[in-house]
Order: sequence, then structure tokens, then C-alpha cells
Amino acid sequence: MTHLLPSLIFWTAAIAVVVGQVMILRSTARAWRASETAVPFAEKIFAWGPTIALAAVLWFSWQAANAPPTIQIDVPASTQTPLQGIQL
Repeated sequence: MTHLLPSLIFWTAAIAVVVGQVMILRSTARAWRASETAVPFAEKIFAWGPTIALAAVLWFSWQAANAPPTIQIDVPASTQTPLQGIQL
């Protein structure tokens, strides 16, 4: 991704998603502090699991976006060699 616009779009979206996820975790932590009981481990997994998955998705997306461009061209096998029709 050598162009400025795609990079700018990616980082704008990534920052927006990360800010949203931070706000979700902040709200969840506030609810946990207000709770009188202990927070179950499964609830912590359901709060932090998507955060870890989001970080992985953003990392793999950035790696894929920065991969060098490749083009696959399938060339059919030739049935004749270039010099077959020439008589010497």
C-alpha cells in the first residue's frame, strides 16, 4: 500500500474501531466496579476475547494490504516450437 489514500482510509477505520472497542471495555469495567459480586471468568473472556480478535484482524489486514502486488498469469502449454514451421 504505497499510496496515501488507502493508508489513510485504513488507519482512520482502524482508529475508529479501536476507540469503539476501548469504550466498550471502559463501560464494561465500570459495570464490574459497580457490581457487588465477583466478576466470573467467562464474563471477562467475553469482554476481552473480541478485543484480542480485533487486534489480530487489524494486524492481518495491515499485512495483507502491505503485501507486494502479485499477478498470476496462466500460460497454456504451446503445441509447437517456434522453429517447427521453418525449413532450412
